[in-house]
Amino acid sequence: MRQSRMKLLSSEEAVSPVIGVMLMLVVTIIIAAVVSAFAGGLIGNEDQKAPKLIMDAKIVNTGYWSSSYFKAEVTGVDDPIDTQDLQIMTSWSKKLVNGTTIDGGATMVPGDRNFRVFYVVNGWSAKDNWTYVCPQGYGPGVGLSGEENTNFWPFEKGPNYTKPATMAQFETGGLTNYSWFGNYNLQSGTIMFARPFGGRLGGQATGGGGFSVGYGMAADTSQGNTGGGRYWYSYGTDSKGATFESYPESIDQMMAVLGNNWNYLRAGDVVTMKVIHTPSGKVIWQKDISVEG
Repeated sequence: MRQSRMKLLSSEEAVSPVIGVMLMLVVTIIIAAVVSAFAGGLIGNEDQKAPKLIMDAKIVNTGYWSSSYFKAEVTGVDDPIDTQDLQIMTSWSKKLVNGTTIDGGATMVPGDRNFRVFYVVNGWSAKDNWTYVCPQGYGPGVGLSGEENTNFWPFEKGPNYTKPATMAQFETGGLTNYSWFGNYNLQSGTIMFARPFGGRLGGQATGGGGFSVGYGMAADTSQGNTGGGRYWYSYGTDSKGATFESYPESIDQMMAVLGNNWNYLRAGDVVTMKVIHTPSGKVIWQKDISVEG
C-alpha cells in the first residue's frame, strides 16, 4: 500500500516538467511564426519596386482665371505609371502683412472627386453640378487616342452617349472620362493641369468663353456676382447660369490642387509638391515650386 502511494506521487511529480516542456515548445513555435510573418512583410516591401518619375512643374497666379494655372509635365519614366497607384500632396505656408500665417495645401487621391461647380461646360453639355477628379491629364497616356482636348473635359464617347452630356452619363457609363486623376497613365509627355474657375474653356486652351463669376472677376451685381476683382473670387449666379459659391460648396481645379486660400499665393512664394507611389509607400518625386506671377 505504501509503495503504491509513493509510486503515485512520483508519477504526479513527473507531470509538471512534461507540461513545462510542452508549454515552452508552444511558445517557441508561436514566436517563430510571428517573427516569420514580420520578416515576410519586410521582404514584401523590399520587393515592391517604386517607379522612377521626372517632371517639370509650374504654378502661376496672375490674379485672373484665364492666365493662372498649375502644370506638371512628365519628362521621363522608366515605365508608364498608373495614376491609380499614386497620391499627390501639396503644402505651403504664407505670412501676411498683418502677421497672420495661412497654411494651405491638398491631397489628391484617385477616385476622390475634388472639383464641383454648377455650370454649362460647353456646347455638348447640359447645365449640371459637375464633379470630377483633379488634376486632369492631357496628352500621351490619357484616353484611347491620347490626343489633348482643349476643353476642361477630355472624354471618350461611350455606347450610351447622347447630347447634351450630363453628369448622370458618367455615372451610368455612357461617357468615360479618361482625364480624371486615377484614370490615366504617366508617361513621357503626359501633362497634369489645373486652372481656376471662370470660363467654359479651360485645360491648356487659352481662357475663353468667360463667366462673370469665378476667379479675378470684376464685381458686377447686374450679372449676379458680388465682390471679386484681381486675386479674389466673385460668387453668385450669372446670366449664363454658372453658379459659384464660397468654399467648400464650390471647389475649382486650383482649390483641388493647392487647397482653399491658394489665391493668397504670390510670385516668389513656395509650394512643396510630392508624388507618392502607394504600393511601395515611397515618394517618387518631390520639388519646392516657386510661384510665378
